[in-house]
Formats: sequence, C-alpha cells, structure tokens
Amino acid sequence: MKKWCFALLFLFLGGNVCHAQSGLYSLNKEFESDDPFDELTHLDLGMNLMSNNVYLGRKDGNKLPYLTPYISYHLRSGFYFSASESYAFTKKSGHFDLTAFEAGYDQSFGSNFLAGASINKYIYYKNSPAVRAAITESGSIYSQYRNDLIEPQLTFTYNNGINPDILIAIGVDHHFQSTNKKWNTYPSFTFYTGSLNYYNNYYINRTLRQDNIVISNAIDNAGGIKPVNVELSAKTTLLAKNWLFTLTPTFAIPLSASKVTLPGGVINEKLKNTFFIELDACFRRPRERFIN
Repeated sequence: MKKWCFALLFLFLGGNVCHAQSGLYSLNKEFESDDPFDELTHLDLGMNLMSNNVYLGRKDGNKLPYLTPYISYHLRSGFYFSASESYAFTKKSGHFDLTAFEAGYDQSFGSNFLAGASINKYIYYKNSPAVRAAITESGSIYSQYRNDLIEPQLTFTYNNGINPDILIAIGVDHHFQSTNKKWNTYPSFTFYTGSLNYYNNYYINRTLRQDNIVISNAIDNAGGIKPVNVELSAKTTLLAKNWLFTLTPTFAIPLSASKVTLPGGVINEKLKNTFFIELDACFRRPRERFIN
C-alpha cells in the first residue's frame, strides 16, 4: 500500500524523467513494461502533444506548444524507424515547424542490462522559434541496468549543427507497475552536462530575425562542457489492447546561466524552472494484421 501511495504522490507533485532527451518525444520500446508488442513486428500511428517545447531547460521567450503526428515501424529484432511532422502553436499563429526522421536499435542483454542507439535528422522550417532549431542531426547511445530498486541509466548524445554539441545524461528511476501490467509509472531523476552551441545559435538567429543584425557570437564559452539541466519527471503509460497512452509531466531546472552579448548590450541570463507536459496516444498494429 505504501508503494502505491508513493507513486501517486510522486506523479501529483510533478515527478521525474528516466529516459534521455533524445528527441521531441520517445518512440523507443519500454522493455520494463512487459509490453506484448515488444515481441512483435508492428506499425505505430500516433499523436503527441507537448505543452511547451523545452530542451535542456531552455525555451523560447514565448510558450511554444507542439502537436506532432508520427508513424513508426518496429521490428521484433529491436530495430525501428519513424517519421514525424510537428505543428507549432505560436503566439500570433500556428505553422508547421519541424520534419523529423529517426532510426534506432534497442535490445536487452540478459535479464538486467538494456542498451540502444539512435540517429535523428531534423529539418526545421525557416525562422523556426524553437530553441534547438540549429540542430540538424543527432546520434545517441544509452545503457541501463535494471533491478528491483533503482535503475541507473547513462546516455551519450552528439548534436550536429553549425557548431556541434556533446551531451551526457546520468539518470536513475524506479518502476511501479499494476498487477495486470497495463499501468506503469517511472518516477526518475536525470542530470545533464554538455555544451550550448545550439543555444548560442538560437540567440544569433533570433537577433537576425528580429533586428536584422548579424552577430558572430552571443554566449560566452558556449562550447565548454558544463552542467546544463536537471529534470524530474514521472512517465506513466497505460496499455489498452492495441493502444498505448503516455503521460509525462516534467519539471526542468536549467543550470549554468550564460553571459549573453547582444546588440543592445551584455546581460546575465536569468534561468527559470519550467513545468511542461507531454501527452501521447499511439495505435499499434502487429505486422501479420496488415500484411495478410
């Protein structure tokens, strides 16, 4: 009884993150959930809603919700492929903002060790307000040790752009599951360290877009490795026959405020914590159901 009370309290308070920020949303399989689709080749059709496009605790000056329909194909061997199109609801009007493609591989090794890798291609529309619009490709590898108490995870990400970034994430989580294995919650804590070249280019592009002024650099030492973010989240999934519903509340605490040099002068960035939510509904179809 105490375990269930703790899980509900954690979710209510905003909870935690267990998987790494490899993309706008997670399409990877969850080995811990005993999901029967993990053993099947299947097609996914889904819709994802993000209340604010936040990356490593950084965000645009205006709130930027994303609505993202996606399609993905998962092989029982662990390989998967996906494509998505994101629509941004800006303050003045909405517009399509991002086309993304992903390919990856997830696999369990024994009963306790999980590992995987993914590559992503991002195609942002011109003048995108997204804080990470300068990132064109990314690649990630991760590993996780599963046990009954706390499950550690380590992820290494390389983000390519005008100037590339390196990101290392260290996380821990705990898995709560209902007796029928339909409901799963992963309260977690993740610490991120890395460089902020993407954020430097965000300021450069925003200045050019708003003031038509070209600057070569905005953030001091953007390429240096430093603590950049802490996230608390509680990813919760519900399995309902061919449907997978996911709710992920996240509380982001950005670290290492930057000195920003703009045409109007030098400012010391005032970082603000952000709470945002992801909702995802996914319909999954086994291969034999649509091949025959």
